Amino acid sequence: MADMVHKRPLAEQIAFPGLVEHYMSRIWQFDGKVNAVVESSACVPEIPFPDNQASPRALEGLPFLVKDNVDVEGFHTVCGGLEFVGNPPADKDSKHVALLRQLGAIPIGKTNVPYLATDVQTFNEVYGSTCNPYNPELSAGGSSGGSAAAVAAGMAAFALGSDWNGSLRIPAAFCGVSSLRASRGRMGCEKGYGIIPPFPTHGSNITGDVLVSGIFAKTVADLKFVMDAVFPLVPPGEKIQDRRVPLPPPESPTVGVWTSFSGVPLDERIRVSMEAIPRRLESTQVTDDGRRLAARLTSGPSLGMARLHKALQAFTQGLNVGNKELTDKFKQTLKEATSAQKEGGDIIDAFLSESGFSALITPVCAILPHEHNYDHHHFHVNGEKVPYWRTLAGYVAPFSVTGNPIVTMPLCTIDGLPLGIQVVGRRQEDEELLRICVLLERQLGPIRDLLQYT
Repeated sequence: MADMVHKRPLAEQIAFPGLVEHYMSRIWQFDGKVNAVVESSACVPEIPFPDNQASPRALEGLPFLVKDNVDVEGFHTVCGGLEFVGNPPADKDSKHVALLRQLGAIPIGKTNVPYLATDVQTFNEVYGSTCNPYNPELSAGGSSGGSAAAVAAGMAAFALGSDWNGSLRIPAAFCGVSSLRASRGRMGCEKGYGIIPPFPTHGSNITGDVLVSGIFAKTVADLKFVMDAVFPLVPPGEKIQDRRVPLPPPESPTVGVWTSFSGVPLDERIRVSMEAIPRRLESTQVTDDGRRLAARLTSGPSLGMARLHKALQAFTQGLNVGNKELTDKFKQTLKEATSAQKEGGDIIDAFLSESGFSALITPVCAILPHEHNYDHHHFHVNGEKVPYWRTLAGYVAPFSVTGNPIVTMPLCTIDGLPLGIQVVGRRQEDEELLRICVLLERQLGPIRDLLQYT
């Protein structure tokens, strides 16, 4: 059974008998090494598609896991917080869990997060640390580290996570899987979504403007399969005017590769692998305009995201004591960050159009998966001492508030560890970006198959 499922793409697992039992057995057998799944149900039934249907629903019978800051009916939502332990199970699904159920998918458990999902590695006082499936001494990333690690270890067909400043992209890169951060408005966690913590707002809010749900899958092809089912139910969230330059045909995309970002040194091994991309992708063109784009972005959107990061840290520290000053500071900083969204999206879209690129490839992190770093110590990159947040989030922050769709996918392995890249597309052209990334995946080829070693 394991080999039969493992070798099948998700498109061939629809309504496949025994899937729930298969993925649950993977959790029971291997999660002791990874600590990705914090709650699962041995009582999840195999749900056949209705007899009156001529064919199964789009995701019929696919078992999936959900990040433990998102409500799933019948499961607890703890979000790594001692204050939430003992709360009753959720009495209804969050919006996107309900949508996936509607498509026939089956939630089978919850995955680990850092406290209140506010770190880019995954550990908390309730459930402990989630480890990288490639090496348990290393981080799985965060804040959706449990979801990414579970998919990498074959514990679910796919998993639901969320991202506001790399929380999908960093774990996907560290765990060697694929993810999509959709365009603004398509998978937003708006008010009433069913998520912890309930961030304070300024009228607009972080849930929907900056914080978005996303899917992890083993391959880009599997990711596209899931999103092809989801997208008809989540139409584009905004209309982008003035598309003067059409995308090249998806059969022959031209993508830019950007490896330099002011103030964020890049591990030399990653730089070498990134600069080898043109030799591996015949249709790829390298841009030397990265510094120009970086300068334009860091004047607004990226700095807004950095301020938001600091405010969020202060907000979470004061959450339990009802500190109004911290809440007000968070609201003001959120307003600054979200006001930069449209400007940043316009800059990136214009850059892609002016350069003739279908998409832009950048690193996800300045380093490879690292040892667990609970105290947020500086990293050393090429001998240079670099702060924690700049090292891990420096490459994702510029794109976190712009509203552009971003696919994260494996590029290669270095010393046995996965190296992921983020592929940034034009706003509201998520389907086109996924088609391009499937083509890139075919040309790049697979990385080491983790399931052969677990």
